[in-house]
Amino acid sequence: NPNVQQIPNQSKFKDIFRSRFEGGYIGTIDLDRAELGIACLLSNDTTYFTALTVDDFHSLVASKTFQKPVNEISKKERFTAKSVNFGGVLYGGSAAGIANRIHVEPEIVQAIQDWYKQGFPVLTNWIEEQKAEAVKTSQVVTYFGRVRNLNNLRWDQKRRIGVNTAVQSVASDVMLYIVTRLASLLRRDKLKSKILFPVHDEL
Repeated sequence: NPNVQQIPNQSKFKDIFRSRFEGGYIGTIDLDRAELGIACLLSNDTTYFTALTVDDFHSLVASKTFQKPVNEISKKERFTAKSVNFGGVLYGGSAAGIANRIHVEPEIVQAIQDWYKQGFPVLTNWIEEQKAEAVKTSQVVTYFGRVRNLNNLRWDQKRRIGVNTAVQSVASDVMLYIVTRLASLLRRDKLKSKILFPVHDEL
């Protein structure tokens, strides 16, 4: 307490961490927008790929939603778009549920979801196909062959997990590869270093 896996970027608590080695440093590896990129690759949506390569995709989405230039987007508007990019698109959150969690009007969340469907139809179709397949087969088979059994789950849970697992499992496997690869490089070069805290898309 606090949860060391979820320390806010601006938290002063972060400043108390020090390297165990004299004169050493603590570094991080962060897979920026990893889950969005993985969904892009799995769906093969080239339009989505082009959009993701801009400097700030979340601000781009906010700009389209609020019909303002990117440089006029507020932190609150960007945060709203970011929340919907993950929870309201990839993971099937309802407009009302997300709006309640981030304290905005449901119409705003719905507008972002509608914009996605119009702008990225290939991604949208892939998401719906994942949901349908999860309901039909009661399982999810990931890109790397992991199988998650969905028996005894409700219809809506299968639909959500059908997309969630397909994307997050790959992100997890990519980070696992990075951890093992980095460990071998540290041993090879005999560096006095330790790997700490692999969490989702950050190390």
